[in-house]
Amino acid sequence: MDDNLNCIFCEAEVYSDIELIKIINSYDLKIVSVDAPLIVNNESGGRKCDSLLMRYAIHKRYLKLYATSRSYMLRTFKVIRGEVLFQLLLEEGFILGKDLTETYPTGIFLSLMPDLFDRKYKLSSRLSLEVLLTHAKDVINRLLCLGVKNIPIDLETIKTKKAYKHVEDQIDALLCAVHCYYYDKGKSINFEADDNGFISLPVL
Repeated sequence: MDDNLNCIFCEAEVYSDIELIKIINSYDLKIVSVDAPLIVNNESGGRKCDSLLMRYAIHKRYLKLYATSRSYMLRTFKVIRGEVLFQLLLEEGFILGKDLTETYPTGIFLSLMPDLFDRKYKLSSRLSLEVLLTHAKDVINRLLCLGVKNIPIDLETIKTKKAYKHVEDQIDALLCAVHCYYYDKGKSINFEADDNGFISLPVL
């Protein structure tokens, strides 16, 4: 998104790390928010920044995050991809806590749209495709009310849950991009502890 919340690129393909860096550089982005753990120094248990976030009430609700550790990430995914991307972004001149942040779409959703939070748009909620599409439409309409423009998502063409996954990922990406806007305006809250992670969420 640009500074006026115009959506200038919104895709949910599977990109390589190098392709992501090329996309970021091609749009000369001011701020990058990543929906993945960028720093995971704990071998087991959970990260301190995750614990801080889970103890923070957002509109009188508390979020639950999966325990992120090096052993779990490497055992499950064979690589901690956020760390790889983090190092590449550092090489491009981005600075964590300044123009680079880790974020969490579910937290952004709760922070910006608390009245819609029970209208889940994730496939993991096991709702029917019809209900998911209705909820996705509500989220997209609220993004439009927040000032986001040119959202390139056509829900009318989605006929299967497999096709809907692309929509879910695009909504997550839009939420991350909107967070960049609030982060740039100083309207965010940061969760960080020692050298084990940094998560930021928008605050209205």
